[in-house]
Amino acid sequence: MQLIDDREIPQKTWHAVGDAYAPGRINLIGEHTDYNGGKVLPFAMDRGLNLSLFATEGVVTKAEDSVTFVSSLGQKGVLKIHGDELERLASLVAPRSEDLRPHLAPGLAQSWVRYVVGALAWHQRSLKARGEHLPQPRMQHLQISSDLFIGAGISSSAALSTGILGLMARCDKLQLGLPELARQAMFIEHQFSGTRCGLMDQLAVAMSEKGSLLLIDFKDLKAKDEVTTRSVHPHPSFAAYRPVLINTKVKHELGNSPYNERRQSCEDGLAAIDRALGLDCNSLGHLAANKEFLGDFAPDGQQATLARSLAERIFAQDLTVSRRVAHAIMETGRVDQAVKALEQGDLSGLTTAINASHLSLKDDYEVSCVELDLIREEALASAAQIARHRRLDAPAILGARMTGGGFGGSTIQLVHHSIIADLQEALTRPGSKYHAVTGLLPDVIATQFSPGLRVTINQQRPVL
Repeated sequence: MQLIDDREIPQKTWHAVGDAYAPGRINLIGEHTDYNGGKVLPFAMDRGLNLSLFATEGVVTKAEDSVTFVSSLGQKGVLKIHGDELERLASLVAPRSEDLRPHLAPGLAQSWVRYVVGALAWHQRSLKARGEHLPQPRMQHLQISSDLFIGAGISSSAALSTGILGLMARCDKLQLGLPELARQAMFIEHQFSGTRCGLMDQLAVAMSEKGSLLLIDFKDLKAKDEVTTRSVHPHPSFAAYRPVLINTKVKHELGNSPYNERRQSCEDGLAAIDRALGLDCNSLGHLAANKEFLGDFAPDGQQATLARSLAERIFAQDLTVSRRVAHAIMETGRVDQAVKALEQGDLSGLTTAINASHLSLKDDYEVSCVELDLIREEALASAAQIARHRRLDAPAILGARMTGGGFGGSTIQLVHHSIIADLQEALTRPGSKYHAVTGLLPDVIATQFSPGLRVTINQQRPVL
């Protein structure tokens, strides 16, 4: 497998096989809770990836002559990968968090194409599992275009992996459900990026519905291999508000960040709690649902009390671990508060939950950064000032919080539609507070609750 110049793609007659659209995702609330067995509330945005698959007429003579070309608008080079190379990788991928990047050439292991290679390998594994119905070898070309920001915390990599898996599965008539596609995409992140992420991003990309958010409960994932999902439809009281994403322009690579260390802290913390209390909890999400535990360690319902109690009674005064565990437990409760507020039209309740989430991520989980905190504060202040000037008779902005894994990326907030244009202008003009401190001009994007993965097969030609 190698990166080649696009002029090296064979000049053949390429026939359209199918197309897919995979959106980016934004998480309204519930951060770093998916892998901790908690709850999350993401939605698909109205930006994403377009993927188109083309194939030549007929088949090639043998598997090793099968070739896939992958090109992406705006990215240098075309990936060329042979069928026998995919066969080799397909024998390595499995539902476990093993780092497979050493099996890629150094130039590819750090490139965006590692997600593509991972998706093609997992697809090949699924084909082999189907046995006698394996399609014949072919020459194909996958073309990708995107209007997603890279490194903005909106899961461009999950969209890429999920989109390729979904398109290839339909084209090859694989009967894979959306949850299984999402799970494969999660392992692609683990194995080809080195990020031990949870399953939220991939499920949100695959399963979101128009006009709603997706509530996902991971409490029974580890014990029963089950995830519960349902759509959350905002009350008409929220009709005047649109989700607005503010991209700090600070990029992050989660595989090389403290992301994995945070996850390990929570796993170690859960094990220590189980040992000390004689429990057999499968996740911190189970503790979030344990009223007896919460009543004992946080009788006032406050996160600070929970962290302090855990430090004193479980973690030998280690406030770092206790704060991270406390965040993971209490963040699930904030998701419940947000869902209740959204369904009942409680603007104030949603604002409280969103703001508390950011402060917890900043102070206790320690995954925010100067740029995220600064743009959040400026967004809140600017929205309030614009609302006063316009004499807006409604809340201007319903809280603000970082979204995504952290260490850069974006903030999410619901903003009154009447002030969005003014807010965009205030935050993106040279000389703004954020620009003065960072030298950067953020992207301010109004979006909407959008549908997830969509795949269309070309009915004019037989699927290969």
